[in-house]
Parts: sequence; structure tokens; C-alpha cells
Amino acid sequence: MNQQQITFLTKEDLTNLENYEYHGGEYTFVDNLLNPFWYKVAYAFPAWFAPNLITLTGLIVNISAAMLVLLYDPYLLGNAPGWVYINAAICLQVYAVLDAADGKQARRLSASSPLGQIFDHGCDAVNLLFIIICSCSAAGFGVGPLTALTLSVLYSVFVCAQLVEYQSNILLAGSKFFGVTETMILVSAFLLLTGLKGSKAWSIDVVPYL
Repeated sequence: MNQQQITFLTKEDLTNLENYEYHGGEYTFVDNLLNPFWYKVAYAFPAWFAPNLITLTGLIVNISAAMLVLLYDPYLLGNAPGWVYINAAICLQVYAVLDAADGKQARRLSASSPLGQIFDHGCDAVNLLFIIICSCSAAGFGVGPLTALTLSVLYSVFVCAQLVEYQSNILLAGSKFFGVTETMILVSAFLLLTGLKGSKAWSIDVVPYL
């Protein structure tokens, strides 16, 4: 008995996939400032080191940092030791650098592909969860409404960016003045300060000011 072959993509879909080209938004000032460094990082990898492997390495590094935060602070109350947050800040920047370098490695090896973009942005989607976990722990939000709201808002923004790309063929990740790079630098600075000062530094009693 011959099984009927199931296909999920039409010929038109396959043609569009083959012809697809990634178009990012404008670089910010910080992007242009860091671009030479990102090229040096990318060209430091040997030719056999696949771009997707660079992406995956950065993701594993950042997930490891988030798991360490959860180990010491499972309820996201800001109770992890300072060095854990400092480690999370460093690992986030490692991820940011590798995430910027993977595309340059792909272009260097002429290995850019739609599959690579799907993998890259899929890792970004997964990584966002672990960035939020570290940030909510550093802020002492706890496992509750504030953390749920943060997750909902940031993932809504992420999904909207993908929908805009689907319609315009341009992935907007901010503006030419402020984008993903600046955001990750600020989050890393926030984690670093939490490591140095403790999460209590972000607790402000507003009653005396009312």
C-alpha cells in the first residue's frame, strides 16, 4: 500500500523561499561603532565554524547564565548572589557579540540562507525568555503579575516585528537612534549594577513623595 506523500510547501512557496533576502533596518550609532569589532570576532572563527553554530554557542552561554540565576533565585525575588548577576551581564554581552558576528560569518562564507535567518531569529525568540528571567530576578519582580506583564509586552513587540517584516520585507529592530544593541547594553548595565548594589537598589518607597 503506497502512502500518499504529504507536502507542506507549494512550488510557489519554495520559489519564494529560494529568492528570499534578509533586509535589516538602519544601523544605530552604536551599531556602526561596534561593527569593526564584530567583523574581527567573526573573522576570528575558522571557516569550518558554521554561522548557526556561532548563534547556538551564544544561546547556550546565555541560557547557562539564566539557569544559574534560577538556581539561586527560583522565585525571582532578587535573592541571587551579586556575582550571579554580574555573570549574567557578561554572558548577555557574549550572546550579543556572537549574535552580531554570525551573520558576518555567513556572508564571509557565502552561507547566508533563509534557514539561517529562521534559526537566528528562533534563537533570539528563545533567548528573550532567559533575558527576561534574569532581568525580573534582578528587579525582584517575583513570579507574579509583573513578570507575566513583562513577558507579554516584550514577546508582543517581538511578534509585531516579525509581522512588519512579513509585510514590508524589512526587519525593524528599533530606529536609527536606538535599537537592540543599545537595549542589551542597558540590560547588561542593569544586571551589573544589581550585582554590585543588590536588587534592593531598585526598590523605591514612593509613599514619602505622595
